Amino acid sequence: KQIPVGQAVQLFTEICIALRHCHDKGVLHCDLKPANVLLDEDGGIRLADFGQSRLSNEQKPALGTLFYMAPEQADLEAVPQTSWDVYAAGAILYRMLTGVAPHRDETLAARLDTSISLADRLLRYREVVQNSEPLDGHRQNRSIDRPLSQIIDRALSIDPQQRYRTVHQMLQDLERREEIRRRRPLWLLGIVGPLLILLVTGAYGLRTIRSTSERTQQALKREARQSNQLAASYAAISLQSEIRRYYDVAVEESGTEELRSMIGAILNDAELSDALTSIQSMGTPSATQSTSTHREKIIDSALQRRLRDYLTQRLSSYSDGPTTDQPPRVSTIFVTDSVGTILSIAYDRVVERANDSTGRNYAYRTYFHGGKVDLNSKQLEIGSTQPIESTLLSAAFPSTATGLWKVAVSTPVFLEPDGEDRSPDALLVITINLSDLQLLRADSIRDHLAVLVEARPGDQRGTILQHPLMQPSIEADPQASADKQDANAIETRSSSKSLATQPFQIDANTMDQLSGGGDVIYQDPLGETAGGKDYAGGWLAAIQPVQLPGVNASSTSSNQADLLILVQYRLDNVLSPVQSMQKTLLIETLAALGMMTTAMLGLWWWVWKSQLRTESKDQSNRIDDPNIIRSPTS
Repeated sequence: KQIPVGQAVQLFTEICIALRHCHDKGVLHCDLKPANVLLDEDGGIRLADFGQSRLSNEQKPALGTLFYMAPEQADLEAVPQTSWDVYAAGAILYRMLTGVAPHRDETLAARLDTSISLADRLLRYREVVQNSEPLDGHRQNRSIDRPLSQIIDRALSIDPQQRYRTVHQMLQDLERREEIRRRRPLWLLGIVGPLLILLVTGAYGLRTIRSTSERTQQALKREARQSNQLAASYAAISLQSEIRRYYDVAVEESGTEELRSMIGAILNDAELSDALTSIQSMGTPSATQSTSTHREKIIDSALQRRLRDYLTQRLSSYSDGPTTDQPPRVSTIFVTDSVGTILSIAYDRVVERANDSTGRNYAYRTYFHGGKVDLNSKQLEIGSTQPIESTLLSAAFPSTATGLWKVAVSTPVFLEPDGEDRSPDALLVITINLSDLQLLRADSIRDHLAVLVEARPGDQRGTILQHPLMQPSIEADPQASADKQDANAIETRSSSKSLATQPFQIDANTMDQLSGGGDVIYQDPLGETAGGKDYAGGWLAAIQPVQLPGVNASSTSSNQADLLILVQYRLDNVLSPVQSMQKTLLIETLAALGMMTTAMLGLWWWVWKSQLRTESKDQSNRIDDPNIIRSPTS
């Protein structure tokens, strides 16, 4: 039966103390076994049966009990030694911890019982023990610590020279084991304590770095948003100022006597007047888009060509490209009659006759009637809507010729000086590609850019009207040949139409958050396209409505345009300094933790080496101790 380790060690220690007492008196027990170990009333150890005992100076052999007897003792010529009792005590400890005597095997016991003589029996026992594998029964018990296993191994060593020389040495190792066990909490505290301090310090440092970085990022983002909002306000004011220049251009051009004279000539010409009446009788603007003899008559008219030449000359003065004064860029200039039919139009590029809009009716466009949205061109009856009565900016619309988003500035034309008290006789309209607005021109990708967004409520709200990625790749050169302009027009039209047919739109939730000044990380919709990787990632964004130069008499009293300026600033530019600081702090923290760990490991190594030196010195002192009783042969 196995005995708990603590109880077994206590009994074993008392057995060793009793043996030491015997050895100090010069008596060797020589037959120590569990049956010869008695317990008194107080649980104390009493050694019994000294029938085989010998004095330490005797030469007479003594036989012990099989499996508790040292292998060299199993010899009728053996001389008694203290190591015999050491082996027997170790065998008793092994039996208490494992439940079986060392090297005991039922097959071996049967063989020993069949031995012919005592000498043969002792020989077989000695040979079996000496040739057997090292004992490992005690090592299979996980509750037995390593120092105790080493004590058992040394006490039961087959070679007496490797065995404890005296019981006193075995007691010293037991005391050392107990001392180690007493020190174990201190060792544990010495190891775990600094590790816990290191972990807590590291965790607190990392937490501090993270929380500080987050607070700093929030502060920087807040400051960046405020700066972005100011930039958006400035951009909106700048765009308003630019739109005012187009207002001035439209008003100035519509007021020239030469223009009014040519418009009057067309409207008063009987043949052209009949053609315009016939076009109006087609019913809807959609019906006027196809080729007709009435359109051809107007296109071929000398009066129309004269007006076109004039409009072309005026257009060229605004389309020669940027100069030091950066004049407005105009895409087209045209004139409509009072019901929305185009009398003449000048383009900034060559347009084929089939695509010429002269003679077509556009009364459904917002630049004609002044409403918020284009009307249904297939259902609107020509003449049923009133033309505008003051200069206004139209809603954005995609060009039918190029696919580019455009806006138009239209203004009424009165042929008589006192005609402003009645409906206009005609409208002068100039159209602007949104990409031509000075504020929105983008020659390269930047981390801070302005984008124009549709503000009208409805399905189109949030549509991106102009963006650097939507900039035409090739523009027509007014000085180039007609063939080259045609090629440029085709290429530009090809690249821009794909954007018009697949408009990019900011989702309604993001628009609401931006409008309310909410904390939102903006994702540029064009960043998801194949060519928009440079716009992917998070942005800080702010929006600002564009105010019109004046109040539209034909609409509400508000002078707010249906356009929003969205200024976006790359989020990485705001966070990168904090991230760099965070990285530096993390490196410094890890370096500090590394140095603390190195110092700790060095301290532990020094303590371990000191302990080894102390143990080595103790071992040397035990060997050289003259008070230790040795066997007669040692």
